[in-house]
Amino acid sequence: RQVIEIANHIVREQKLTCIMITHNMQHALDYGDKILVLNHGKIVRQISGHEKNNFTAEKLAVLLHAAAA
Repeated sequence: RQVIEIANHIVREQKLTCIMITHNMQHALDYGDKILVLNHGKIVRQISGHEKNNFTAEKLAVLLHAAAA
């Protein structure tokens, strides 16, 4: 968690673009400005802005499970 916090601080402070790959739904929601849902290497859904703010980790997990089916 500490490494993610440090990386997040550097990204925000220096206004960098950063790609984070995670299977932790809560981290994706907490740290991502835009979430890309991939299935076999293809983007099947983009979530950002107001829509992202209305997601929970559980709802995101359900979406990912549906995309994999």
